[in-house]
Amino acid sequence: MNDPEGDLGRYTGGNLLIDSLPGSDRERIAARLEVFQAEVPECIVAHGQHFEDVIFPIDAIFSVTAELRLGNVYEVGAIGRQGIIGAELALGVVSAPRSIMSQIEGRAARIEREAFDDCVRGSAALARAVYRHLARRLFIAEQFIACNFAHHVTQRCARWVLMLRDELGRDEFLLRHEFLGMMLGLEPQAAALAGADLQRTEAIRYTDQRIALVDLEALLEVSCECYEAQRRFAPLAA
Repeated sequence: MNDPEGDLGRYTGGNLLIDSLPGSDRERIAARLEVFQAEVPECIVAHGQHFEDVIFPIDAIFSVTAELRLGNVYEVGAIGRQGIIGAELALGVVSAPRSIMSQIEGRAARIEREAFDDCVRGSAALARAVYRHLARRLFIAEQFIACNFAHHVTQRCARWVLMLRDELGRDEFLLRHEFLGMMLGLEPQAAALAGADLQRTEAIRYTDQRIALVDLEALLEVSCECYEAQRRFAPLAA
């Protein structure tokens, strides 16, 4: 793994969407990226605010949230190294349809909106990757609707842990109770109990709000079918 401190400022890889591009296209956008450290919690863009930058997570996770009238906040998506924040700009949407906040600290790379637009216009491969990311997010959101109707909280908790593992590329990470609650539609105390229930399956350890994957096969067994459904919709076209 690259040294996080040594890689701030210059993009050297880590976002799978960028790294999948053909050499010249990748170099063109990489030269205009600035790597920064995402702290938690931090609002990256608020609902209705114009996107000023487009962000490519490297080893950080960002939470896409929906806030209801009474103030309840729920997570409706998570974006990590397989994705992009601000992809809506490629469709002509200049304002954020949802608030996005940092959930798990780490590195990400940003590019100014105008520079991103220029790169998309100049790279059919980048445009295809961005559109596929948007299609995948829509598919996952639709799958989540069915999941929330059909599956037990422990199954859904296992699915989220597997998703975060894929987006981070590592088996251990800090996950605060309030974020787990936003994922599962629970208060932080109830979310902590859900995490404890999952720990009793011996698939994970969950102590001091830190998750460590212990047995991948066991976690897959606990998780619902929705995780495999989203995995089949690969973030990058074959």
